[in-house]
Amino acid sequence: METISTFQSTLVETDKETLSRRTVVTAGLAHLALLGAAAYGWKKMREQKTSEVPLSELPADVVPSIEAQPVMEARAENFVDEIRGYARLLQLRFDEVQFVTTEGAPIGDPIALSEIGVDPGVLDAHGFPIKGIRSEWLDEARAFVTQEAPFVLGHEIEGSISQFNVTAQLRAALREGHDEPELVAGIENGTIASYGDIVKYFAEKSVKGAETFTRFGYVRDTIRFADTVPAVVQAELRKLVPALCVQESGFNNDAESRSGAYGIFQFMPDTWAEFSDTPLKDATLREQVEVAGKVFSHMYTQLVHACGDEALLQLASQSESEESFQVEVLVPLLVNGYNAGQKRMGDAVKSFIADQKTRNVRVLVNKPFDLYASIADYADSNETGTLVKYDDDARQYVPRIYGNALAFEKVHFKATVKET
Repeated sequence: METISTFQSTLVETDKETLSRRTVVTAGLAHLALLGAAAYGWKKMREQKTSEVPLSELPADVVPSIEAQPVMEARAENFVDEIRGYARLLQLRFDEVQFVTTEGAPIGDPIALSEIGVDPGVLDAHGFPIKGIRSEWLDEARAFVTQEAPFVLGHEIEGSISQFNVTAQLRAALREGHDEPELVAGIENGTIASYGDIVKYFAEKSVKGAETFTRFGYVRDTIRFADTVPAVVQAELRKLVPALCVQESGFNNDAESRSGAYGIFQFMPDTWAEFSDTPLKDATLREQVEVAGKVFSHMYTQLVHACGDEALLQLASQSESEESFQVEVLVPLLVNGYNAGQKRMGDAVKSFIADQKTRNVRVLVNKPFDLYASIADYADSNETGTLVKYDDDARQYVPRIYGNALAFEKVHFKATVKET
């Protein structure tokens, strides 16, 4: 099956809740216990030729009283296309608009403001719409794109569609770039014309104290995780953490949110204080990366503990293999927890499994991330307990991160200041 590490594509494109305070818990070994118990279930499911597995064909000791049926299949199958849609946004120019479905899947190609024979509105000297893009232009462009590309993933486009334009990001960079004259000059002369260009500018700055590295390269190549985190999970995180930095700060080390999150990783002050004695705003990038490794390692333990062995076993038995369970379920749950909190993701998993048992259904994985996407969709529609605050922003966080990682295949980020 295709995973983020094998995507080949020419496409390119919150209020964060504080990570929960550390508690004294025994490091979870659930990921080891799962493997033997679920192995037979994985093998049996892969031997089936249809989309359903009769209950009688499943080992009762692995998946008791769960009948094989797809769950939320339609949106889960769109998940990879959502990733591609967000990947495209990193290359979207300020003078273009990208239309997407409500799930984030791209509709057609980006449309230039000059491409539609309707006035897009008054533009400033940089070509930025002064008061936003006129609704008349958007209506005409929306009709054009749905006529040119009426289907997404073989399904007819239905309902409302959204659009992305990155003028606000470039305008903000101009407004706040008094300490970055090269960035301002690039926007002024047109060599920096997309949000991806802004990210690249910051990502390729050298690291103080490790000057041969770019910020991107230092985060990717030097982050370290605890031995309690499985090797496969560590490898995937190493690919995704730089993409998370793109989402959180655009690799701008001076980024600060209204909620007080700061730095490339947008650590909350309370979270930072749990892992470092250095004041957050005085922390170097090297210190931030060291703390990030500790935070993600602790988050992994939190996630395993919050989900519980029984729920994880049920998820593992619905995965294609041990590796796909770790890569396509545990890792995106962990990444989602950076935004939504590990307890909330654990609650989502336990509630999802309980709902499966009540309805006597299970997920048959046909595409990458089907199982994780089903959990995320379920959490997004659930209005009970901690899931009340799991909204569309939380649901979209993971495909945005994976989209950023996919975009790196198109927008090459230098890992060293001087390439050899």
